[in-house]
Amino acid sequence: MENYGTEIDGLDYVLARKVFRKFEALNLSYIRDEIDGLLAYLDELFGEENMNECKDYLKMLKKLV
Repeated sequence: MENYGTEIDGLDYVLARKVFRKFEALNLSYIRDEIDGLLAYLDELFGEENMNECKDYLKMLKKLV
């Protein structure tokens, strides 16, 4: 049986594709200041080397504002 990723990779995918995508429907100017805190929390909770899909998506959102 091949290993296609870890549980954290799966969580990263679901958060980035299903949960954080809903931020696009919000007024991004309201959440812009909160993105840095969320990025720091992801690093603290999962480690700096994990959750890259979520981090990339959140950084892209921050650039849109």
